[in-house]
Amino acid sequence: LNAKKQYIQHLEKMKEKDGEIKDIKSRLREARDEAKHLDHKKKEVEENLQETEAELKRMEDESYRQKGMIEKLQAKLEKVQGVQEATAKDLAKSERLAEGYRAQVAEEKSAFQTARLKWEVERDILAEKERRSAQSATEQNIRLRASEDTVREMERETRRLDEGMKLEKNAAQLERSTCDKYRVRVAELEEKWSDSLRQKDAAEQELKMVRAELEETRHHLQESAVWHNARVHGRRTTRALLAFPPETQEVLFGSQNLVDHDAVMVSEFLINNLMIVSCDLSCNNIGPQGATALAQGLVNNRVLTSLNLKDNIVGPEGCKKLATMLAGNRVIERLNLMGCGVGDEGCMALAEVLMMPTCNVQILALRFNDITDAGAESMALAMETNGTLTELGLNSNQITDDGIAALTVSLALNDTLKLLRVTENPYGRESLKR
Repeated sequence: LNAKKQYIQHLEKMKEKDGEIKDIKSRLREARDEAKHLDHKKKEVEENLQETEAELKRMEDESYRQKGMIEKLQAKLEKVQGVQEATAKDLAKSERLAEGYRAQVAEEKSAFQTARLKWEVERDILAEKERRSAQSATEQNIRLRASEDTVREMERETRRLDEGMKLEKNAAQLERSTCDKYRVRVAELEEKWSDSLRQKDAAEQELKMVRAELEETRHHLQESAVWHNARVHGRRTTRALLAFPPETQEVLFGSQNLVDHDAVMVSEFLINNLMIVSCDLSCNNIGPQGATALAQGLVNNRVLTSLNLKDNIVGPEGCKKLATMLAGNRVIERLNLMGCGVGDEGCMALAEVLMMPTCNVQILALRFNDITDAGAESMALAMETNGTLTELGLNSNQITDDGIAALTVSLALNDTLKLLRVTENPYGRESLKR
């Protein structure tokens, strides 16, 4: 309420200021009108001066006959000059007054803007307070309703307990034979209940099996659709692959605008070809689906030793599929995933594979992948047990001092790593000393 009162007083002050500004503006208009009037007088005086000069020129020819007239004209000219000087003084004074009015108007405008900004801030504060008050009132209403519901539930529970006590008293009065009959009935019901539970468990087990089969069927259908679409849309890539000579050992498809269905066709080509030892698919648009297809095609490949997917949109999911492939592939030695959007998830998946004895990767490039300390720590843990990696590139990521510290500790436990790139990361000088 105090804030509202202050707000109303502030509005009244603002209205008074607006009235003052209007008065100043009217005064400024009057000054401008007066200046215009003085300009008009000045023009009239100038015109009179011109007429006087013309008369002087005419009178010069008659100077001998009209000396008295010349003296009168000179006196008139002096008067006109005096009027002109007075007019100039008045004009200068009016200009000084106008400048003062302008300065005053500018000050009033700045004061008005400052007051307006303060008013807007106070208005926002009041709105925030009102919103918080409404939110607090809503929360209190919710708590009150919850308390009322709790009280009603307690009353219902009390009634149930009273009814239970009455039933117990009545049951105590029943005959023993009736109790035995009830016990037998309860035993029968319990046996039926256990049979129902066993049937339910069996039905749930069967439902799980059916769901697993359905999921597997759906997965196979998706894979079939992917391969079919790849064969339909990847004909250009297929023709280029079939044009390779039989003795070709490298697939060089860098910067060819390849997409996922093209990667599927390359994967199929690698499955059926036993001569390719290096595959370069850098600087394309291969996404997670294409990376998954390549991983499926290289699981059982025993020839390819180098795979370059630099500057593709593989992402964490595609990187996980490639990591799963590396767990079963003992041949790939070089893997380039620079600029593939791997992130911490993909880095952790690769770190898990590097800890496996079946992984044979020797050079791993992970530059420009937004890897943070979490990914660096998982990679450091993998380096403690890995015995094949000789070169690891983690430069141009988001690794700070904590990640560098973990990598430094792992270097003391690793004998095979020869080159570790961590430049262009946001760590400090202490990490450089380490």
